[in-house]
Amino acid sequence: TTAKLTDVSVSSGGEQVLRLDFNGGDFNVNWVEFVDGESKSATLDVVGAQQTWHKTTLVLDGPTASETDSRNPFLDYRFAVEFTGPSGQTVTVPGYFAADGDAANTGATAGTVWEANLLADEAGTWEYRTVFEEGTAVAVDPGTGSTTEYHDISGSFEVTATDKAPPDMRAKGLLVNPGSHYLQFQGSGEYYLESGANSPENFLSYEEFDQSGSTHAYSPHTDDWENGDPTWDGGRGKGIVGAVNYLVSQGINAHYFITYTIDGGDGDDVWPWISTNDRLRFDVSKLAQWEVVLGHMTRNGIAPHLVLTEKENDDTLDDGTLGTVRKLYYREMVARFGWHPALIWCVGEEHDPTLPYEEFAAFLRGLDPYGHPVGVHNYPSETGDLWDPVMGDRNFDFGPLQHNDNAYDGSTTIQQYRQQSADAGQPWSVVMSEVGDGDTGIPCDGQEVNGVTPADCRRDALWPNLVGGGAAGHEYYFGYQTCANDVDTEDYRTRDQWWDWAGHAHSFFVDNLPFWEMSPDNASTSAGYMLGHPDGTHYAVYLPGGSEATVDIASGSFTLKWYDPTTGQFEAEETVEGGSDTALGSPISGDAAALLVQQ
Repeated sequence: TTAKLTDVSVSSGGEQVLRLDFNGGDFNVNWVEFVDGESKSATLDVVGAQQTWHKTTLVLDGPTASETDSRNPFLDYRFAVEFTGPSGQTVTVPGYFAADGDAANTGATAGTVWEANLLADEAGTWEYRTVFEEGTAVAVDPGTGSTTEYHDISGSFEVTATDKAPPDMRAKGLLVNPGSHYLQFQGSGEYYLESGANSPENFLSYEEFDQSGSTHAYSPHTDDWENGDPTWDGGRGKGIVGAVNYLVSQGINAHYFITYTIDGGDGDDVWPWISTNDRLRFDVSKLAQWEVVLGHMTRNGIAPHLVLTEKENDDTLDDGTLGTVRKLYYREMVARFGWHPALIWCVGEEHDPTLPYEEFAAFLRGLDPYGHPVGVHNYPSETGDLWDPVMGDRNFDFGPLQHNDNAYDGSTTIQQYRQQSADAGQPWSVVMSEVGDGDTGIPCDGQEVNGVTPADCRRDALWPNLVGGGAAGHEYYFGYQTCANDVDTEDYRTRDQWWDWAGHAHSFFVDNLPFWEMSPDNASTSAGYMLGHPDGTHYAVYLPGGSEATVDIASGSFTLKWYDPTTGQFEAEETVEGGSDTALGSPISGDAAALLVQQ
């Protein structure tokens, strides 16, 4: 069969392209010569603060594309940038299609803008080189396509030191597991103790995101938005940005939420794609609006804990395998959000232990150029089935623990996996992610649910897990029978007192203890829970019922200070002599914490 094209007219100047699409059969093609053409000079700009631990974006004026093009811009192009830092360190950062470059405000679905975000870890000269391939599914199968004119563009730019101050995460640097049971910021060296929100897990089902689920408006928090805070598209976003502001004001430093809850997940109302039926094309404007919110979190000291699937849908992508859909989904999440210095990845919530989650984590780890912590969240009855096989796996270093078999004290399980992971050569940072049964969790202030009050949670979960378990923090879950639950919470003030109590516990550790060097030692107290330093310099003792305890501590003189978990104040101070039978008597009515520091 011969197809002949005649009288093909083009405008003079610029790039001219002839595209032939064939379906089936063998063809001989006689190429057509273009005359009076000129090659396109690709334009690449470096934008952003160009400081360490900030987002520095390489913006490429690339091929024209649309979310719905037959050549899928997410799948059939592969844009990445290879960066080389001042000390010779190299990272390959996946890029993404950004439509017109301002889609959060314009709602654009088409354009010529392609972006890649660098998180620079060192001041000085950074060099870059672009990778740009096209071909069927080349985004998830690198090297199988052909290079384009946007390939192999190189240059350099200067990065200066960050000028930010805490709580801004850009002041602290990349959050990593340094081989410890607590995460650490690479820039400041500070160890991280999490005090985070676990609910609503469908946080991103916000009515002012484009093409979004609309479970949330966060109207009670609109007045928490402040002048100068970000919005998009003429003032949208004040409710969710205000909600972040409120959490910041309460000392919350993390938020756990799921980026994909449709296909049967809780709420069934969050998705990153252009529709609930598509899994290979992403909604550029919605993801840009997500980034506005995540950026505000990062600037104000809240670590985004991104959960990629949940139990109800973890077998939906590629029928539960590591296929094209899952690979592309992971790639887009890393490309867009991987620059956030305190980002934490979770492969899935209540993940099915029969699925190849080890492969999922390995692929995610390979995509992420920065080495963010990676964890997998458990269903309580399947903890051993899920976590035991990956002890020592270098692709896992973070354990978000759900412990809801009607028991709030998870200290024994936390200790178990601290020890088990250390013995396997890959210490985990274990965070108490959900406590209590699914209907209860943390009740609203003043509420009793299934016989449980917030004060019970303070005495039975918050302090025992930190002191008695050595938890690397908490994420607070809202049960389904509470006044504002895991899916429908609009107002975080329903736990206003709880946030105060959580902040008091956090301050006790961060302001007074080298907690990252300490371990649980509950056998050394006659009552309650104890955390001790191996050198015998610091101890924390928690007595849920107050009263007295006898502790076995190092010899020598210690300053003993009593702390009220309900007020966050030290109430008494004295000097005691250490030893195997050191008597402690709390002067506080109710639960109390003792701080012992060697003189």
